[in-house]
Amino acid sequence: MNIPLTQFAQTECSQIQSVAQPLLKKVIINSDSKPRSFFVYTPQGYNAHSQTKVVFMFHGTGQDGLKMFQKTKWNEEADRENFLLVLPNSLCYYLLDEQAVKSRWNDGTLNVRSTVTPANDVLFFRDMLKWVDSYRDSLDVEHNLHNPSKIYIAGFSNGAMFCSKLVMEVADKITAAGIVSSILPNTNVSQPSRPVPTIIFYGSKDQRVLDTLQIVSSQFPRTPASLYQNSLFQQLIDWHLLRNGLNNSYQQTSSQHHYSLTFTTPLNGIADSRKYFEVRVYKGLGHNYPANNTFPNLLNATKIFNNFFNQY
Repeated sequence: MNIPLTQFAQTECSQIQSVAQPLLKKVIINSDSKPRSFFVYTPQGYNAHSQTKVVFMFHGTGQDGLKMFQKTKWNEEADRENFLLVLPNSLCYYLLDEQAVKSRWNDGTLNVRSTVTPANDVLFFRDMLKWVDSYRDSLDVEHNLHNPSKIYIAGFSNGAMFCSKLVMEVADKITAAGIVSSILPNTNVSQPSRPVPTIIFYGSKDQRVLDTLQIVSSQFPRTPASLYQNSLFQQLIDWHLLRNGLNNSYQQTSSQHHYSLTFTTPLNGIADSRKYFEVRVYKGLGHNYPANNTFPNLLNATKIFNNFFNQY
């Protein structure tokens, strides 16, 4: 994308207007006085009256919704269960830290010129939710009041960080979250309106996360205990525990291919299935969203997240 830096203004990187897949369409809405777009996948025979589930998949830096459609294969889960899939597009910025023009979600950590006002992507998410409700109304052939949408969010890298921002600032709208390769966003909200059950995946060879956290290592900590004992990962985990009202006691599991820390003990002693947080570290995985059976052991984050979503 050759845009002279002196002429660059925030816009969409993706110029794709339409796709060959007949069930996938690009939608443009107005959000915060700007045209914003996203892709919507509607399975054949979708029943808006009986199916309430809607999944949002947020892309990483330099990506777009169509790439997430092709890479993550969420459409296969949508076809199998007959739910709506939304794949939003972020805006494009000249990123001072990367010295390049790339797409990126405003998770509160954007490093851009002082003359650039980052988009209000939280508002964009809320506007997409309104569009989804209207769209479901238009598809409800039974013309009855359908049940409210159950919103699930998934994200990769910068999209995962944005999901972490959403579970703080729009917790009242989100049923559950599954994210890959996230550090902390920047938010002014100290406590969400309700807990949002969440799983985070990391790869043991995710150098992007290690570099961002300024951890001098080529590998993640090798055990659940050593992960939580690392002050930077502990800070990240404690942030999620606080928002979900959990204490720091955890159950750990280890296998040949991954280990996990699962937190379910509430701070106030009142049991609540929504007070759930899990961290998984997959051995040998780098900075990517594992799907399509491209990672050893046939790891598919999409299927794991979808099974997790179906518990809520």
